[in-house]
Amino acid sequence: MKNLFRAVQFVLAVVLAGLIVLWNFSADNGSPILVGLSGPLEGKFADLGIQIRNGVQLCIEHINAQGGIQGHPVELVTRHDGDTPAQAIAADEALMKAGAVAIIGHMTSQQSVAAVKALHNRDIIFVSPSTSTPDLTGIKDNFFRVMTHNTAWAETLANHALSGRHISRFAVIYDTDNDSYTRSFSLAFVDRVRQLNGTVTMFKPVSSSRLKDWPPIISEIQETGSTGVLAVLSARDISKFAQALHVQRMPLPLFSSPWALTNDLVQLGGKHLENLTASFSFNPVNNRPEFLAFKEQYKKRFGVTPTYASFGYEAMQLLAAALDKTGGNRHGLGEAIISLNELPGINSPLKLNEYGDRMSSPLLLKIQNGTMVLVK
Repeated sequence: MKNLFRAVQFVLAVVLAGLIVLWNFSADNGSPILVGLSGPLEGKFADLGIQIRNGVQLCIEHINAQGGIQGHPVELVTRHDGDTPAQAIAADEALMKAGAVAIIGHMTSQQSVAAVKALHNRDIIFVSPSTSTPDLTGIKDNFFRVMTHNTAWAETLANHALSGRHISRFAVIYDTDNDSYTRSFSLAFVDRVRQLNGTVTMFKPVSSSRLKDWPPIISEIQETGSTGVLAVLSARDISKFAQALHVQRMPLPLFSSPWALTNDLVQLGGKHLENLTASFSFNPVNNRPEFLAFKEQYKKRFGVTPTYASFGYEAMQLLAAALDKTGGNRHGLGEAIISLNELPGINSPLKLNEYGDRMSSPLLLKIQNGTMVLVK
């Protein structure tokens, strides 16, 4: 009986050793590196999520065309992160279960804050292409981003509105469905308006998922005697708001945040969004060779002009450089990202500070003749 037991032990040891050899053989011979992407791929924010997903995919195609990461091809695994923090966390859990070494996401600040809070002690990092809430700034955690935080954008927009356009009485509305982003942007704008001796006539939170109609809110704005409106809304919602302003015959100067600046904006809002002004770190007339090459390749691949897609490409570019340092392993990815030298980037040179935050100067864009142009 004892001999039989030893024989079984020997056989099991041989089988286990064989499995380990096979696993190592597979890992060392071109097995794919799985990268997760968690974002709004359906619903009203899908224009943002799809642009970023396509930018990530284009970067992966370029990486694989050059031999992958240390001989391993990269594969993208995507999940729609829904409309609630719980759905965002569930999407991330699914990506980790699928074997993703890192997650590119989330795209909205509300979802990023929820995911980082829930998964901060897990062996996974997030690289966000578009989250800009200051709530995640200056913190050493598992969150990294290739877009700057939004305080400077809001202040730049307020400076332009008051000093450049001489508009001093502002109604402010913001969407609480993305509260971590919209509230912080709105508060930074309000603070700067007051520093410049302007007046905030209304500070109105709204839930786009629950809002039935814009006219009652527009009537409130009319009663305040406002001479300008900051509307921190998605492209879809600010388009509806602008159309409602037109119907109510209130041609007030309209200002917004980078969140609104997707490809769908002009298509959805049409002439009602003419002269809308927003701050952003994306320059549509960027003459950097890296951006021009990316723009041409993206348009050829997907048939549309990129906006947020360039940040998706940069997020994958950053992650790939870190994965090259770790040999495609998730362990040590955070440290690898922080230790990276400056990368060429697409929009501008790419380097994160010790907290995983990118710093760059904001720009002002406006819609002119149906096109987004740089405000000089």
